[in-house]
Amino acid sequence: MKLHINDYNFTPDKKRTGEIINLIRKTNKLKLSEFAEMLCVDEKTVSKWISGYSFPNLYTLGILRSKFGVS
Repeated sequence: MKLHINDYNFTPDKKRTGEIINLIRKTNKLKLSEFAEMLCVDEKTVSKWISGYSFPNLYTLGILRSKFGVS
């Protein structure tokens, strides 16, 4: 039997995730460029996360966790 995310009514909330990422950035008093550099991505990518257009990948979530203590 093949399982699908939709079978579990899982709907990721891009907007809320973006708000949390922006809060982490602002709490640590980082410019967008500094934050992006720490996560090994460009500013446009972080901007897309913050505005709710996309999510960070698992690798980047791991960096967020290790550098900023979020889970």
